Amino acid sequence: MEQKGYQPPPPPAYMQQRRSSRWWIPILIIGIIIAVILIVLVGGIALTISAFEKSPVIVRSNTILWLDARGIVRERAPESPLAIFSEPVAPTHFEILQAIRVAKEDPNIAAIAFEASQLRAGWVKTSEIIAALDSFRAVGKPVYAFLEFGNERDYYLASVADSIFMPAHGILEWNGFAIVSLFFKKALSKLGVQFHVEALEEYKSAGESFSRTNFSPAAREEYAAVLQAIEDRFVATVSRYRHLPPDTIRALLHSGIYSPTEFRRYGLVDSLMTYSQFVDFLRKRVIGDTLEAEGVVKVNVGVSVNGSKIEIRNKLRKISVMKYLSSTSFLEAKERMKSARKTIAVIVASGSIVPKSQKELREPSVIAERDYVEYLERVARDTTIAGVLLRIDSPGGSASASDGIWSAIQKVRARKPIYAVLSDLAASGGYYIASGCDTIIAHPLTLTGSIGVIIIYPSLAQMFQKLGITVDSIATSPTAVDLNTVLPFKERDKQILHRLATESYQTFLQRVASGRRLPLDTVRALAKGRVWTGDTAVTLGLADVTGNFDTAVRLMKARLGIPDSEQVRLRFYPRHKDPLERLLELFFQDWLAGVSVRSEPAMLSEWLAFAPPALRTSMLHLWHLFQCASSGEYVLTAQPWIVDVQ
Repeated sequence: MEQKGYQPPPPPAYMQQRRSSRWWIPILIIGIIIAVILIVLVGGIALTISAFEKSPVIVRSNTILWLDARGIVRERAPESPLAIFSEPVAPTHFEILQAIRVAKEDPNIAAIAFEASQLRAGWVKTSEIIAALDSFRAVGKPVYAFLEFGNERDYYLASVADSIFMPAHGILEWNGFAIVSLFFKKALSKLGVQFHVEALEEYKSAGESFSRTNFSPAAREEYAAVLQAIEDRFVATVSRYRHLPPDTIRALLHSGIYSPTEFRRYGLVDSLMTYSQFVDFLRKRVIGDTLEAEGVVKVNVGVSVNGSKIEIRNKLRKISVMKYLSSTSFLEAKERMKSARKTIAVIVASGSIVPKSQKELREPSVIAERDYVEYLERVARDTTIAGVLLRIDSPGGSASASDGIWSAIQKVRARKPIYAVLSDLAASGGYYIASGCDTIIAHPLTLTGSIGVIIIYPSLAQMFQKLGITVDSIATSPTAVDLNTVLPFKERDKQILHRLATESYQTFLQRVASGRRLPLDTVRALAKGRVWTGDTAVTLGLADVTGNFDTAVRLMKARLGIPDSEQVRLRFYPRHKDPLERLLELFFQDWLAGVSVRSEPAMLSEWLAFAPPALRTSMLHLWHLFQCASSGEYVLTAQPWIVDVQ
């Protein structure tokens, strides 16, 4: 008999029916909302970009290609995601060369004109632009230059022009070449900061800024040779294009001239005129009409609505390099190049060598080991790439990163030819990676070599003592406090740094000996941290051929059995990313990965915006070296100060 109020026991758990859960519904809703937001955001960005995009420019007849030879000329372009909101104004070095080459064959481009002022391009890049302009002139098209303010580098570029013009009140510094360096030893000593510089060997002199008060005899010897090479090249180039005796050019350099009237008197410029008069001159030369008194030419251009002829002002047609790169003429030339049967990869290695990517948004100033190893491995696997040109413009940096890139080059070398093409600077770590290539092409004015290593180690103990700060330590062994910057620098610390530097130096020497197929003793005699010019490097066996980028392309074509008259397709790495890709990376890639963008170099660039360009470049390079050192890498294959010849 069932008892009143009795409840039977529940069935076992395994027999109980599970209630249907709806936990996934809110997650699905959140996911849909996020997806909609992303789609709307990406669509909005795409619409914004499309609003800024312009149709290809049509180049009309009798147009002048206008080079803006002012400011910095980079090997690689900054890839700022904010570029979608601004008009690109600074073409890269290779874009300038490509524009000149296409314009040479373009029947609508009648001439090239440029205004050179405070050009911030190295002597090699400037020389390569001169060679391209000289080739342009060879087909009967003129080049015109206007100089208002500048120095020898600006005139060096202008010298190739058929005619050079200056305003009567312009200023051009023409007084020779010099290297001016700052030395901080006394100032730092007053602060109680001391630096121990371990340099192998005596010519590895860049650390002298911290350890000396002037140039050492070795540094003075090597840099005097560099200055002499630059002066000789300058004199020969100006003498060739201005048809003046070399002795006259050199005498004027040593005496110093500055005023436009002096330049005109000595035949270094053709005429003194204002910028507007220069434009009028170009209009007359290119269009071929006689200018009226007021500088206006009236021409019949068509028929109006009522059938009568109309007259308008005949304006000078000019197109900037950036606009020409998006013109129908240039795009058609690029399409023709795509039909080439062979492809050569061009890996542009520009900046300080560092282990990791800095994710910089504004300054393309690093060669990140992980990125460049990836590029090298990619071109090694790609069967459509017949050969590789490694364009190097670097003062070096991390020794371990340089060695990692060197090893990746060997993998490419086992499958296909890889040539190093040296730009303005391929020193220390820059030469380290070059030595791993089959062939090295160096321009006569390239600064290369500097086979050596350097350690610049600070000691802050005296500074703390001056400030009244005491330091104490507790350690499990005497060696636990080695290489501690807040403790006094000891003899043992010195021995450790010397051992680290020596081991790294021996690896450097062995890498060069292996790559250049030279005896180790020969490399050691040529090394010692010394910087050589490109032509001397060829004489010594540290490089194979003197020439420029065009020379490297011709040599690679010959290696691949391609006739010199046949075109090849050049595929550049790193691939230039459009603003949409960069913007998406900025907002999503780092956010999804939980990684914050390192903005220190960009901030530093902002702080140094009004500093001299040479100081800004050196400070950014020092920042990258500091980052290497802060990660525990004491030994660097680097030039701590980038040599700037004024």
